[in-house]
Amino acid sequence: AVVSTQSTGLTSNGDLTYTGAYYPEDDGEYTIKVTLLNCQIPKSPFKVGIYGAQKTDPNKVKVTGPGITGEGILPGDPAPFVIDYKEAGRGQPKVEVFGPDHQPLTIVEDNDKKEGICKVEYQPGVFGEYTVTIKYGGLPLPNSPYKVNIKPTVDISKVKTEGPGLSRCKVDEPTWFKVHTAGAGKGDLNVKILQTDGTELEPTITDD
Repeated sequence: AVVSTQSTGLTSNGDLTYTGAYYPEDDGEYTIKVTLLNCQIPKSPFKVGIYGAQKTDPNKVKVTGPGITGEGILPGDPAPFVIDYKEAGRGQPKVEVFGPDHQPLTIVEDNDKKEGICKVEYQPGVFGEYTVTIKYGGLPLPNSPYKVNIKPTVDISKVKTEGPGLSRCKVDEPTWFKVHTAGAGKGDLNVKILQTDGTELEPTITDD
């Protein structure tokens, strides 16, 4: 980590000296750069080892929610999940989400550091595989990156059909049949009709 003058909150002591403070959130080696008139002072940058009493353990971070499993999520829906890190020692979660095109998605985080709970939400735009990477204290979680498949949720058992076009009909006479999809979920309906010679007959489909 690099600690800049902007993050240290430097205050003047009135005698040409300054006092600064910073609050490391993760264990590890920090780099402190001190500059005057854009020039680093002697011995800068300083290397400082930060090690807390609690060991960071990504194995104790728990992640739950449909935003990780993809269950019941369709394009345009919010995809939330929760990171529980209260037993994982020192550190903070870092989350990145990438779409099927490998481009990063905007995420919304509500991190309660006191309770050790971070609520995360993103919104998938299309069907496909999304990648969710989660690190804690700079270390990846055991199951990260998570592969989240956003796919149509359809219950085929609830699709019903009726009409003479599915049993017997006469040559050169129009016929019809209906497909009832109520309660079957969201998805596209496709109909393919093959004639006796194997060629495909184009049907007329109307949405009631």
